[in-house]
Amino acid sequence: MKHEVASHSATYMVEENPGLRTSGNEGQASSGQNSTFFGELRKKATVPLAVAGVATGLLGAKMFAPVERDINQEALNSLKNRPASELVLGSVEAAKAEGVIGEPAFKSASFPDVSDSNPYYEAITGMADAGIIGGFDDGTFGPDKLVTRQQFAKMIVGAMSPTVVATEDSWQDSNKPFNDLVTDDPNSLYPNDYVAVAAANGITQGKSPGKYAPYDNITRAQVDTMMVRAAKNLKQGLLTEPPADYQSTLGDFSPDHAGFLRWAEYNGLLTGLENYDPSWNPFQSATRGEVAQMLWNLKTYEKQTKQGADLVGVENLSLENIPVELAAQLKDIPNLSGITKIVAEDPVNAAKKITAFVIKTNDRDIDNKYFALKDGDNYALKKYFPKFTLLPNLFRTYLTFSYNPQDDFMGFRLGYPYDKQGTEEPWMYQQRMDQVTTNMVEDHGQNGTILAGEIKDVLAGSSQAYLSDGKTMFSYKIDQPYGVEVIKKLANSF
Repeated sequence: MKHEVASHSATYMVEENPGLRTSGNEGQASSGQNSTFFGELRKKATVPLAVAGVATGLLGAKMFAPVERDINQEALNSLKNRPASELVLGSVEAAKAEGVIGEPAFKSASFPDVSDSNPYYEAITGMADAGIIGGFDDGTFGPDKLVTRQQFAKMIVGAMSPTVVATEDSWQDSNKPFNDLVTDDPNSLYPNDYVAVAAANGITQGKSPGKYAPYDNITRAQVDTMMVRAAKNLKQGLLTEPPADYQSTLGDFSPDHAGFLRWAEYNGLLTGLENYDPSWNPFQSATRGEVAQMLWNLKTYEKQTKQGADLVGVENLSLENIPVELAAQLKDIPNLSGITKIVAEDPVNAAKKITAFVIKTNDRDIDNKYFALKDGDNYALKKYFPKFTLLPNLFRTYLTFSYNPQDDFMGFRLGYPYDKQGTEEPWMYQQRMDQVTTNMVEDHGQNGTILAGEIKDVLAGSSQAYLSDGKTMFSYKIDQPYGVEVIKKLANSF
């Protein structure tokens, strides 16, 4: 998972035990002799995100970026003025029963090329079971294959059901909104009737005047735009409007699509996408796996009603009242002293949750400290260690708890005195933080281990906390209505 903490130029890792000193490429732990040495900071070189290659890639993409716009307004008005019964059926049964030309047939069974380790496994199987996206004749799903615009019209109409479903008379050849679709087949809804309903409901505006470009591959940006339009037009009030100061990961990359992507990201519709970070190209053609994930996010979306501390549940458990699958993995851990269950919810999309456990032991050896993360129907038990991450150019210092050098489970952006002081410059900040973090290690460490329980006051005074399960990350900031309570609750979970 890539995110702000690991994205800048200086990272310092606190070695809890010399036996876990990192190798040269920071990728794996190497063995070493145990000792009482503590507090060594190792600088890890990373590549800043704001490099010319990233910026050039996005700007270059703008030159050929397709735009959703300009349809035949007379034809659109004709469709809008037709009886609602002709456009709305109330279920997807008719769509599921249709023979589909050009779009793979529906299959609800598992796909041999989509294992449960696939990042889009849940979305793909969920969308297949709903009859919205199917597999190919050979039984495969093809998660890396691309999606055409006519295929996506069918998918988005199905994803919005029962609000809207195509019927055979949705399309009239005598008055059609786009002139680049083939003559309507009265024995199939695909693709004309799906495209017509998408146009009638403001989901698509075409790619150019009178043109839908049905055979073109749909881009990620177009998927985002059409999803948000569908939600706004067909389920008003479903999504939450982003605050005025909310900045999306990609910023203002396009006057036509950036605003829609901002809504999509804020509402969690892009959650679960692989490598979604500032280098993600919105004008790249979307894969079937990506489309399944985004549409699944939309289909399962649930507006968050909880606030403040209710967004995070923290519960102390014993071996007797934890899931049996997890208990089986913990029974051999020596000196087990406690188990804390954490259930964190997205501040906007209540359908997005992270379930995790902090496994506590009386043994100060880092080899006996764990996180247990919900992984499908089971739990992945992961050893962890803390590290400091310094971002001198942003005047920020994080203390993160990780289960490997690349992926953070939980992190806290430390507050005063870890913020900028006066007219401090980045190099001055880094120099001061080197000493401050070293002092913290010395003050709160024992036998080569940071004792999180002893620095709860430091963590609780953070300006930001985040929690990740490797696929999803939730961030809680102190200046948000729910921030203070959630940060304290997460700090007290250790």
